[in-house]
Amino acid sequence: MTPRFPVCDGVPACGLARGPLWAAAVLLAVLAQSLSAETRSDGEKGKKQFLYCVACHTVDATGRQRRGPHLEGLVGRPSGAVEGFAYSGNMPDPQVTWTEEQLDAWLAAPHELAPRMCPGYTGIRDPERRRALIIYLKDPTAY
Repeated sequence: MTPRFPVCDGVPACGLARGPLWAAAVLLAVLAQSLSAETRSDGEKGKKQFLYCVACHTVDATGRQRRGPHLEGLVGRPSGAVEGFAYSGNMPDPQVTWTEEQLDAWLAAPHELAPRMCPGYTGIRDPERRRALIIYLKDPTAY
């Protein structure tokens, strides 16, 4: 009995290799690769940006705490929630969850949210640098 569809190495080809659906699949694969390369580049820029933060922070929860709490798992975590870290009373509302938007606002102007915190840190004015740092903080082990 002849198969209903052409078969290549035992897998029905169904004509996908010759039609617009196949072309769309290839285009999506190329775009996905491009986007992941762009995100990777931003994450690597964010890792470099994080070098300005290492005096006070680490991205490793198992490491020794510094002047500030570790930032592992920061995106999605409530503020003031690192177990064992002695927070000052100047932290933003502990009911705030660190979203990308919250982090962007904090990184841009920390003294507007907590006037007496981080005396040496005045913020990152460049939104692209903040974005890169946030991408890195979302998954520092990827870079």
